[in-house]
Amino acid sequence: AQTDVAGHYEIEGLPSGTYRVQFTDGSGDYLEEFYNNAMALETGVDIIVSAKTIVAGIDASLANASKIAGTVTGPDATVPLEGIEAAVYRWNGSCEYWEWMGGVQTDAGGHYTIGGLPAGTFRVQFTDWSGEYNQEVYNDAADLASGADLVVLGESTLANVDASLVSASKIAGTVTGLGGIQPLQGIEATVYRFDGASEEWEWIGGVQTDSD
Repeated sequence: AQTDVAGHYEIEGLPSGTYRVQFTDGSGDYLEEFYNNAMALETGVDIIVSAKTIVAGIDASLANASKIAGTVTGPDATVPLEGIEAAVYRWNGSCEYWEWMGGVQTDAGGHYTIGGLPAGTFRVQFTDWSGEYNQEVYNDAADLASGADLVVLGESTLANVDASLVSASKIAGTVTGLGGIQPLQGIEATVYRFDGASEEWEWIGGVQTDSD
């Protein structure tokens, strides 16, 4: 449920059982929290709910979140790019991978702000799902592994995390039936790139053929 103007909430329709409650601010202005003052579901406090009862007093006082903000432009570093996804990742030391923390799309001015972040070290990836521009990780890196660390302090905004995306290359063609005459619609064309480090073919993306 969402809180009302007085900050109250009530989650109904529960059978008896053991629960944990998560509080999330969709605007990103405040840190996500689990009852009671826990940062993860695994460390939250159990709430025992009996049949036909209301368990009150499951309250939270949310801390101000940190943010990362910037502007994304085209190859000329001037023209703003709208609809580019800016996604933030944090290193998960226990599992040893870059963990997705959230993302937004740039507005008409190429601006973005990613909120809801605790203090920590992050990396930001920029993706154009239209395929017109290359994916990039701040600062001018090809992937998360080689990106620049962004140290974010508590209750602050790290600004000017900008990117100037390079125009992407493309592969195009036509798919037909046997004999090369009848065009085939709805065939998936998928592209892979050879990764010399892992010596494996890495999936890059794919599309379906049109009516031609």
